[in-house]
Amino acid sequence: MTRVERKKLAAMTRILEAAEELFLREDGYNKTTIREIADLADVSIGSVYMHFVSKADIMAGLLEQIIVDYISDFSSHTSEEKSGIEQIEDYINRFFRLAAHSKFLAYLRNIERLCPSEISSASVESLKEKGKKFHCFIQDAIVKGQTDGSMKKLGSPDLVAYIILNTIRSFVRDCTGNSLNEPLRDFPQYPGEMAMELLKKMLISSLAIKYEREEM
Repeated sequence: MTRVERKKLAAMTRILEAAEELFLREDGYNKTTIREIADLADVSIGSVYMHFVSKADIMAGLLEQIIVDYISDFSSHTSEEKSGIEQIEDYINRFFRLAAHSKFLAYLRNIERLCPSEISSASVESLKEKGKKFHCFIQDAIVKGQTDGSMKKLGSPDLVAYIILNTIRSFVRDCTGNSLNEPLRDFPQYPGEMAMELLKKMLISSLAIKYEREEM
């Protein structure tokens, strides 16, 4: 890497770190301006636009960083010794732990605000490609489970993986409020953490050939 490339990378890193600090304030994404990001990162506004086409593009960059971190986490915990259903349960647990992080929940609220037209085509494609990796993790575990006899053959692994991921994503987005430790909005007597645990049991029991049901 040349000196110029190192300087550009350092500037981009400062921009992302500054944006994250500002975005994670209450309603920070809406209130934050490009000038504030540039000032906190100690770069010019022109430097910000050299790396990102818009504020939404910066948010997309932050989301990509989280995805990369969790792809690494999923990869490092994929074990050939586990059955397919054990891998699925492990992946679901990891999704739920991710959903319990305040930073992730803050980003989740901001995802809905992103307009694809305000994000560079390169960022959109990169996010799509990295997002597909989670689908592949789940799909591969389903194929393994259907092969080793630990999972039912309910349908194509591709479709089953799609349903699992979207069920979890929708549940976290629509039902957990600001924290899994808080009660569900529509059912305040049930904490989100309890509901997520029940959702996991329902998903696993619907997929597994054998599943010992614990007392709720």
